[in-house]
Amino acid sequence: MRFSSGNTRVRFSGNNGTFFELGIAAYQFPELEGEPYDSNWVIIAGQAQVNGRAWKFKDPCLLAGEVSDSADWLDAGSKDLLPKAK
Repeated sequence: MRFSSGNTRVRFSGNNGTFFELGIAAYQFPELEGEPYDSNWVIIAGQAQVNGRAWKFKDPCLLAGEVSDSADWLDAGSKDLLPKAK
């Protein structure tokens, strides 16, 4: 599985300008496309603002499969398809 960078972002917005945004920036090692593990590290870029304080980050913190699983989970949540907490 390969992702492309660009407009692949998700944004959560709240009241008073509060938000949290995540997106795919790039692969950490794009030159290692055939390598089963190291080629799959995805650099995640994000930004947030809460109570007038803002910050940004960019980190190779997820593998491609984790990005896919997270996207599926967020999609299910947006459709109210996640199991209810007990």
